[in-house]
Amino acid sequence: MNIRKIGATVLGGAILFTLTASPTLAAKPVTAQKGYEVVAQKKVDVTGDGKEDVVKLMGHKFEDSKVYYDKFYLSVTDVAKKKTMKKTVKADGYEPTLSFKKYNKDNIKDIHVRVSSGATGHSPVVDLYYTAKNGKISLAKKANKAHKGYKVVAQKKVDVTGDGKEDVVKLMGHNYEGSKVYYDKFYLSVTDVAKKKTMKKTVKADGYEPTLYFKKFTNDNVKDIRVSVFSGATGHSPVKWIHYTAVNGKIEKL
Repeated sequence: MNIRKIGATVLGGAILFTLTASPTLAAKPVTAQKGYEVVAQKKVDVTGDGKEDVVKLMGHKFEDSKVYYDKFYLSVTDVAKKKTMKKTVKADGYEPTLSFKKYNKDNIKDIHVRVSSGATGHSPVVDLYYTAKNGKISLAKKANKAHKGYKVVAQKKVDVTGDGKEDVVKLMGHNYEGSKVYYDKFYLSVTDVAKKKTMKKTVKADGYEPTLYFKKFTNDNVKDIRVSVFSGATGHSPVKWIHYTAVNGKIEKL
């Protein structure tokens, strides 16, 4: 803002008014939001102008925790235009990371934010993808988000869609309260790698020692999925078998 001071001088019976300009105030620098810290940073062109931008993932630690972040946001500084963009990242968790890859057809690197839902490398993760072109940060790809509280209890690569290529089949389980062996909820996840598509299906079962097994149970010559869950904590307990097919773009119970 340019502030002017008005002065008056008496000269020969006439009053002369003068204006004095004060120095122009400098613009405030862009600062991090209060309570946030840089958890990942890299220089990479994400705006598509051929020049490196400064990409930061900012995290806010929950209360006194040293490892758990309850809030995040992305900051992208277009150095050439001297402009900083920000975007809230709707995730919380541990071990946040940044990576960069061209996920669409515009030939510009996008931003991949990954946050683990647990404090170990085996916990489910949240993947979020952003683009920073056209002067703003926006979601570039739908998040591949694991159901909260679930973990991989069985996994195998096998063709269950019938295209002759291996799919990634996962059985996801949810531990009941503080139990380490009893699962009260499950769901199946089948990723068709060729089509880059993931299908999910709730498995109506609960119990112990869940497993996956694959065999052609129908006449379509494509392997089907068997989910086995014991009703007790020993291998001699009654077992529940549930069979599924993953052809035709969806998981269905046989």
